[in-house]
Amino acid sequence: MIMNKSFIRAHLTLTVDFANQDDIDLLLLHIISCDSSSTFGHKTIVSEIKDEVHCVHYDNQAFDVYCKIEFPIAPEQELCNSHLRVVGSCSGLICLADDILHYGYNFFIWNPAIRKLVTLPRPGVTFRTHGGYDASIGFGFDAMTNDYKVVRFVALQHEDERPTVAEVYSLATGTWRSLGCVSPACGTNGAASNAFVNGVLHWPVVSDGDGCYFILTFDLGKEVFGKIPMPKIIHWNPKWGLQLSVFENRKSVALFMRDNSCKDFMMDNRRENSVLDIWVVKEYGRKESWTKLITLGPQGPQRLLPRALCFSNSGEVLLLLTKEGR
Repeated sequence: MIMNKSFIRAHLTLTVDFANQDDIDLLLLHIISCDSSSTFGHKTIVSEIKDEVHCVHYDNQAFDVYCKIEFPIAPEQELCNSHLRVVGSCSGLICLADDILHYGYNFFIWNPAIRKLVTLPRPGVTFRTHGGYDASIGFGFDAMTNDYKVVRFVALQHEDERPTVAEVYSLATGTWRSLGCVSPACGTNGAASNAFVNGVLHWPVVSDGDGCYFILTFDLGKEVFGKIPMPKIIHWNPKWGLQLSVFENRKSVALFMRDNSCKDFMMDNRRENSVLDIWVVKEYGRKESWTKLITLGPQGPQRLLPRALCFSNSGEVLLLLTKEGR
């Protein structure tokens, strides 16, 4: 009965209604203890991992630890990277990818509540089939077909041109399907963050035409790509790391823009420089409603550098403070 789609839909409906109460929604944090790390764009690359923990916290002011959850990958599973990346979560399911720094084709959909792990088949676009590329992934639920989908768009690194192609995995069919070329044409900085809002996936990307940032969207029901402009003040800069998050109780999108040159100005004692800008879309779908909430510099007596993780349901931003630009 627990596998029946009608039962699952009814259960999720009750869960969503219940989650409107205080302190019910949970936050999944992926914590890694390591000897060294470095930042490229919005990605943090770690080495010599000591410990790796997935933990769930209450989304409340106290931020009480709810529980730790063990990831059930078999010891014989061969990964191309030192650890997995959390692509996203939806209705209790978690999507993970083995693609942080090196090309990897291990993708998983994990349900920690029933301790079940689905290993996705190898995607159609790989280094062997298409040569060098940058790829980004998103995960969400298609309410029209009652299906969970993983969307992967890939910017190919051909000498003469850099076409961007996409493919979608359906949990219902267990297969990948090609979506052809992505329009509008764009490039990705590899493993770009994504936000799932209103049945649509969102990624920060760079236009192939003028090199400007915009948000690439993909409607999981209609299976079409679209475009949302970013604030006009944001222009392409290789030192910036862009990260998307959900906002307004999953009804809109937020943008965290982090200056990854912050390590350099800390060394130069120019501590008045900004480190993190936080933007939100007040009215989803209206590009004029982009609003900058705050600009943050180093925090506290130790001048710790802020990294935004997500918005809580109360509208507060969860920050990670570090000693270096990492």
